[in-house]
Amino acid sequence: MNVAFLLRDYMKLLKQLRVNGYGFGPVKAYFEGAEAPFVFLRHDVDRLPGRAVAMAEIEQSLDISATYYFRCNNFGKFPEIHIEQVAEMEHEIGFHYESFSRAEGDYSKALGLFGRELDSLRKIVEVKTVAPHGKPLSKFSNMEESRNVDLKSFGLLGEPYSDIDYKKVLYITDTGGIFGSSNNIRDWVDGKNFQKPTTPEKLGKMLDPQSEPLILLNCHPERWADNMIGLSVATMKDFAINIAKRIIRIFRRK
Repeated sequence: MNVAFLLRDYMKLLKQLRVNGYGFGPVKAYFEGAEAPFVFLRHDVDRLPGRAVAMAEIEQSLDISATYYFRCNNFGKFPEIHIEQVAEMEHEIGFHYESFSRAEGDYSKALGLFGRELDSLRKIVEVKTVAPHGKPLSKFSNMEESRNVDLKSFGLLGEPYSDIDYKKVLYITDTGGIFGSSNNIRDWVDGKNFQKPTTPEKLGKMLDPQSEPLILLNCHPERWADNMIGLSVATMKDFAINIAKRIIRIFRRK
């Protein structure tokens, strides 16, 4: 089964969900009281920010807004041009942080790093929500450590990992290369997780507002290429990463 898909498959998925009766919006819409049936669109921009721009254009053409969480490099620099392009299309921009894994377990250092990197992003664009980067190859989890952070003190509405009620919201992610992948190590929530490996086409036909009125859909733009060459590269990259994850799982059990 594929572990990456074409951008046109994502567009078809959105169109099918709209036909099914869902509305769409960014993650911040959850904290602002969006009403069901609704799909909160989240995009973690781990690599290849140019693909985030292409995905944002697809959504804009459908009059849909989403949230794009951008990472910074080890020097605190963000892909400013791409961020501005996505923001100009009226999508939400958020901070995709890995401060805790970078601090290697030093909570005080991580918190300081988080604040500085957030400030750096806010010099480019407004930031209302943040999301942790899974960093599956690191033994330090941004997701677990971040539960203790008082996000309100940073002027934030919240984050989609721990501040959303997943007893009411179904979480769907393409982490691992396909929706519901068994190669997903850390990208799970406390509550309802979609766990059946499923293609975009089948997913669109499966989801029904009557049974799942609220959904958070997390798609990583780097996996959604606009041509066959890009698709092949994304597939090979995910294949290699998934092998590495399996090896790590074996060693962590020992």
